[in-house]
This record gives sequence, structure tokens and C-alpha cells, in this order.
Amino acid sequence: MKEFNVELLVTKAKELYPNEKPRIIHDNGKVERFHRTLKTEHVRRTPYVSASYTEIKIAEWICWYNSERLNGAIFYLTPDEVFDGKMEERLVERKNKLYNASIKRQEFWKNQHDIQSA
Repeated sequence: MKEFNVELLVTKAKELYPNEKPRIIHDNGKVERFHRTLKTEHVRRTPYVSASYTEIKIAEWICWYNSERLNGAIFYLTPDEVFDGKMEERLVERKNKLYNASIKRQEFWKNQHDIQSA
């Protein structure tokens, strides 16, 4: 399981956004939205047998949420990809895959048409 280092997060945020001041209203909304997702997708679906078990299961879910779950608000990337600065790279990869798929689809249908015409 991936360790979460709050001090590293704060340090990196200060490096990326040195002039940024905390905006309580916006930040609170984001936290509340995360808690809603946590409750909807995990807490209400998981039976917990003890406090330590609950802590482990929620920590595992948060790890999954950050590293595997695609987030629609950030172009269907994972939070880890965005935080690690891979957003542009992933979006370029996605655009190239869509373009290549489009070309292959066009070639397929052109070949189908040529076969039927022959």
C-alpha cells in the first residue's frame, strides 16, 4: 500500500503554487465531495468488524482512489497522474490512440467496401 506523506504534499503544493492562498470555501467543497464519494462507493457497501479493520479498509480504498480510479473532473485521469505531472502526457497519449483508432476504422470500412465491390 502506498504511504501518504502530508508534509511532502504541502511542500510540493507550495513549490507548484507559491503565491496561492488557501480558499476555505472551495477547499471545503472539494473535501465534502470526496467524503460523499467515499461514503457512496465504499463505506455504505463494506461491513466493518472492528476499528482497526475499518482503518485498513478505508486506507486501501483511498490508495485505490488515488492510483486507479478515473476521475471525471480531471479528464478521466487518476489523482496520482495529475499530482505527478503526467496529465499532459496522458492526454497526448489518449489523443494519439483515438486518432489511430479512427484511421484503423476508416481503413477497415474502406477494405469492406472494396471487398464487396469486387
